[in-house]
Amino acid sequence: MKKMHRWFGLILCLFLIGFCVSGIILNHHELFSSINVSRSLMPNTYEYKNWNQGLMRGTIAKGNNVIIYGENGFFLTDSLGSNIRDFNKGMPSGVEMRNIRNVTRTRSGDIWAVGNFQLFHLENSNVWETVELDGLDTRLTDVTSRGDSVVVASRNHLWLSPNTDKPFRQIQLRAGTDYDGKVSLLRTIWLIHSGALFGTIGKIIGDAVAIVLIILSISGVWFFIARKSRAGRTQLKKLYWIHRRIGRITIVLTLFVTITGWFLRPPAMIAIVKGRVPALPLTVQSCDNPWNDQLRAVRYDFAKKDWLIYTSNGFYVLQDLFSTPRPVNGTPKVSFMGLSSFYQVKTGQWLIGSFNGLYL
Repeated sequence: MKKMHRWFGLILCLFLIGFCVSGIILNHHELFSSINVSRSLMPNTYEYKNWNQGLMRGTIAKGNNVIIYGENGFFLTDSLGSNIRDFNKGMPSGVEMRNIRNVTRTRSGDIWAVGNFQLFHLENSNVWETVELDGLDTRLTDVTSRGDSVVVASRNHLWLSPNTDKPFRQIQLRAGTDYDGKVSLLRTIWLIHSGALFGTIGKIIGDAVAIVLIILSISGVWFFIARKSRAGRTQLKKLYWIHRRIGRITIVLTLFVTITGWFLRPPAMIAIVKGRVPALPLTVQSCDNPWNDQLRAVRYDFAKKDWLIYTSNGFYVLQDLFSTPRPVNGTPKVSFMGLSSFYQVKTGQWLIGSFNGLYL
């Protein structure tokens, strides 16, 4: 067992250190969101080719031109796509801050866009202005319009502005008619894995476990090198004691993080992706908002004169944004990766797309 532990540890230590460092960064993404990494330093599969990798998520007309938006902000081109130029004036720095989820245009011609964390309005000078949303506490997911009214969605709430000159008002949707108080099992395990289930304190504990794994990896390699170099017995004993002591004390936590991590990627994830469990008390999931971390997209149905929202629990319809949401039956199956298209065509039908296919 010692030999197996030694050689498996040496082979996997670089991967473990990479997992731990990346996990800490993801736990505090707001601190690193302005830092960019050149794609030339990454494998070929991450290169942009023919507008892949989410570089073109969608387009919207602007006069005789077309605005292209996606994971790297905005580009402006003509109707033939022959002259493409950067269109990010006024946008914050950092690719993460320029990841545009959706763009909409009001009846009066105003253009609005949402990134992961901010709402943007295109001024007459072709400069993007950041618009503050009171009470924003999570990622933004969508923006849409009805006439001159603009509706913004985050994972938790909606915001409504009757027109460009009026401030946005936060809306907490009523519980759906099928509300049972349960939450996604996959999301619960995801939050447990990162520690975020228990807020800031939980994240700090998750970071501490990652640091422990880094120390175990480095001390194990150091001990191996010291043995090969025939270092003094005192130094070897000290290294061995540190490595073994830390490993024994933290074995339960490290196993817990490892096992929960397995369930966040296929094939283990497939077993839990549809599971729903009661929200754990005294955690971020236990709150008064029945739509906590569930909202994904919102649209107005011009044919039926009501609102349609997509959530992690399916599609719902509302007479207005203050009425009780009702689940929609007979909707297409959407991949757990979420929607890739959600548009109403001229006939009044909806075009729904995800990794499971495109449906009308």
